[in-house]
Amino acid sequence: MDISEQQPEEPPETRIGGSHVGGHVKVEDSGTFVGRDQFVGLNVEELVVALRRAFPAGDTRPEQLGQLLDEFRAYHSKLHEWKELHNYLNKIIDAFDQYAAQVDNSYAEKKPRKPSAYQEAWWPVNWKVNEMLAWAQTLQHIGQSYRVLENDQLEGEGWAVDLKAKRDDLLDHFQSGLAFERREGSAVLQRLLQGDPAREWLDRLYNLTREFEGAIKQHMSQADNQLRETAAELYHLSRQALRS
Repeated sequence: MDISEQQPEEPPETRIGGSHVGGHVKVEDSGTFVGRDQFVGLNVEELVVALRRAFPAGDTRPEQLGQLLDEFRAYHSKLHEWKELHNYLNKIIDAFDQYAAQVDNSYAEKKPRKPSAYQEAWWPVNWKVNEMLAWAQTLQHIGQSYRVLENDQLEGEGWAVDLKAKRDDLLDHFQSGLAFERREGSAVLQRLLQGDPAREWLDRLYNLTREFEGAIKQHMSQADNQLRETAAELYHLSRQALRS
């Protein structure tokens, strides 16, 4: 069984602070806009058919309107997925900061703790990574959906593949530490934690933690840039449509 699945049941989520973009809004393929407080249905195809009947034969305005509404729908679908990616990454960062504080304190003091203590602190991060990867499998509008192929090769967008790989590097390192912890037993573990092997294990943990942190912040920055660019493109499309 994948170690990423061997973890306690996640407690109910409690979030304080952080940045969460938007509310529960999505755009269905039919052109139906669903919001938290309202429901507005619009079938573009039916609208175009009705306009063709109302306009003179050969008038291209119904098709032009249909194309414009399709562009709006596409931009809103992209905005929704970029917004969701931002929110998933932000939840990972919130959980990661609490885990990283424990690693940073041990590293600064050069006092390793039991490997199982670091792994326990990591589990909330792991839950959030798993949530993001599960959502990435449903991706439709901002890139290739994520999946694991039969040969264990990963397929999908760079942020999903990269974070999965770096997460797995940390999980593998935890396993090496747990093996050391089980082998030595609690009677002599405290003394051994002051030795070179334990400090080398902590050094490696610190480096892997920093690599994960750098990746998650880079992907968050890229997602936010794409979110802003897509919103700007939608704004310009709206301005052009209103002027015409």
